[in-house]
Amino acid sequence: MKALIRIVGGAHRIKEIYDSYVKEIKEYNNQIKHTGFYLMPVRKTVKKSRKDPSKVKYNYYYGRYWYLYISTKERGIYVYVGKEKPLESLPDPPKNPLEGVEIIYDGNDILIPEDQFEKVKDLFKGYTSIVEGSKKK
Repeated sequence: MKALIRIVGGAHRIKEIYDSYVKEIKEYNNQIKHTGFYLMPVRKTVKKSRKDPSKVKYNYYYGRYWYLYISTKERGIYVYVGKEKPLESLPDPPKNPLEGVEIIYDGNDILIPEDQFEKVKDLFKGYTSIVEGSKKK
């Protein structure tokens, strides 16, 4: 079992971080709207367990999917164009402060693998953190 860092009350801080990040993505989209491209702020996917369909897992993808807006007579449509910035001339989008970090929710607390915690520890200053589990040798 790999060691995890429990951040007491960290779920609230995660919400603050993501709310701020989504706001930055929306401002970025406003800045580039003249190009027709749009960076989706949040995409939520649902995955049901095959063994127990009542168990549901949600995955959230922040600022990863690019779309092109195409106007039609009735209304506009968004066409998926990929995960990479579609034009080099576009400014770089805001960086996700939690990119590549696994977050496990446990009520109001969160758990982050110890080897990933170093990348984000400054985001949780003032929160109590507890090491749980141990590394296999």
